[in-house]
Amino acid sequence: MPTKHYFVFNNSEPMSHLDKDAWDSLRVGTENPAFQFETTLEKYESNCTRRTDCREMAKAIRDAILSIGAGVSSVVSLGAGKGIVEWHLKKLLPSLPMICTDPAESGVASLRQLFPACDKVMVFDMLKGDYSVFGKDAVLLMNRVSTEFTPTEWKQIFKSCRSSGVKYILFVPTEIASIRLKTMETLRHLARRVLCRRDTFCGWLYSRREFDMLISSQYSIEGFKKIGHSAIYKLTLL
Repeated sequence: MPTKHYFVFNNSEPMSHLDKDAWDSLRVGTENPAFQFETTLEKYESNCTRRTDCREMAKAIRDAILSIGAGVSSVVSLGAGKGIVEWHLKKLLPSLPMICTDPAESGVASLRQLFPACDKVMVFDMLKGDYSVFGKDAVLLMNRVSTEFTPTEWKQIFKSCRSSGVKYILFVPTEIASIRLKTMETLRHLARRVLCRRDTFCGWLYSRREFDMLISSQYSIEGFKKIGHSAIYKLTLL
């Protein structure tokens, strides 16, 4: 079973859980600099440039895209957030059309202003959206959104992708959780409760086996490359 994931934000107003409205607040607020959008293009690009970890992830994603072959029409990043990995990926593959999506409207508006090289930035709900709008030859990039959904919701998402004829998915978990990590996550949450320190429910942590089970009913796992605490799953239609 996946494990509940919690995080301590610096908000003056406590948040019980992360949802679209909470993300909107984090993106435009000033209390959590790691999550908020920069106020100018210069500051945004400077931050992107400093994120060498995102550059290395973008290189691995580029290699996975190129391994698919010449039939790829575009790359669509679902839940792109601040778009830092995507910013690096666009520099690596400037001729490949890129679409960035997010469910938070204010975040989408900010990203449009700060990432003008992106071909399109749009609001999209991964649970309710119509994946056919991206075309069957698009590569869907699901980068660091794995904690956002329950097992039932992930099954629904992969089923929706398959029903829409989506051929290629690159699935990059936020983290692949070991038994030790899951245990520590639970203990840290309990310790905060004892200390009366408010944390926010941020979704779910999954093991590799749990990810494999969620994916395998709809897609074939054609490749798996471990990268730090995460990995890139290369998925194709069964």
